[in-house]
Formats: sequence, C-alpha cells, structure tokens
Amino acid sequence: MIVDALFQPFSLAILFIVASMVVTAAGWMRRGARDDAELEGGLKVLRRLGGALGANHPVRKRLESGPVTELSLEELAQLLVGKEGNAAANGLLALEHRLNWMERFAQLSTYLGILGTVLGLVLSNPNDLVLFRQKLTLGLGSTFYGLVGALIISVVTGSAEQIILKARQRMRMALIESFEKVEPSPTGG
Repeated sequence: MIVDALFQPFSLAILFIVASMVVTAAGWMRRGARDDAELEGGLKVLRRLGGALGANHPVRKRLESGPVTELSLEELAQLLVGKEGNAAANGLLALEHRLNWMERFAQLSTYLGILGTVLGLVLSNPNDLVLFRQKLTLGLGSTFYGLVGALIISVVTGSAEQIILKARQRMRMALIESFEKVEPSPTGG
C-alpha cells in the first residue's frame, strides 16, 4: 500500500512540483550564502577605511544621524557600496526579498499535499471498500510528499533567514567598529 501511495501519478506530480520548489529555494539560499561570504571580505576593508571618512561624507552623516541598528539591509548595502551597489550586497537583498516566496513555497507544498488527500476522498466511494482503499493511497502519497517538501523548504527558509540576519549584524558591526576609532572633531561635529 505504501509503494502504491508513493507512486500514484497524482502523487508523483505533487512530488515533481514540490521538488521544483525545494530546488529553487535551496538555490536561492546557496547563492545568498556565497554572496554573504563575498560581502564579509568587503567589510574588512570598510573597518579600515571607515575612520578615514571626512565629516561631510554621506556615510558618516547618515550614521551620525541615528542608531545603526535602525538601518535596513538595503540601506546598509547602499551605504557600504554606493548607489550602484555590488553583486554580493544585491544578492543578499534579493535573498531577503525571496524569503516571502520561500515561505509561500512551504505553504503551497502543504496545500498540494492536502489537495491530494481531499481529491482521494472525493473520488472514493465509501460503499465500495476496495475502491475506497485505492483512492486513499492517492491522498496518502500526495500528503506525504507535500508535508516532507514543506519541512525541507521550512528548514531552507530558516537557513536563508539566518544568513541575512548574520550579514546584517556583521554589516552593522563593521560600521560601528569603523567609527569607534575616529576621534571627535574640535568643532563638535
């Protein structure tokens, strides 16, 4: 019965859709991890150069106007690399924007699994026990694939969120550390 449930055509269609969402989400997360590692190298340069910024430099003005902790990832990336941005910072921003899709992939995976269960129950005839058991396998296989896919996508999404949170924290710390070395100007500004 288990093999029948997992290899029903509808269950295999659910498996294909869910696997596509898993591969897409994992690809986004891997790309974000690569961009994060690349950006970390740029932050080392920022730590050395931040203290040398002049009093009228836009990065310095923005940082002195409010707490660094209130800066969004997009604003941090723009401050660090300028208006044109760089591939690593833009990659992390893209990953942050894709988190919503990754969460939706997990939801869709669950919904597709439930759809298989409902379809199996709708197509079954409770008066015919043999037909009922056959259609029940349709629901079980699709539910299995949908739930396993949702679990995997949720783990991938959590990993992507951690990449973004760590990158944001490292960027803020790089900015703070770069200005801690600067002594206040004699004019008080």
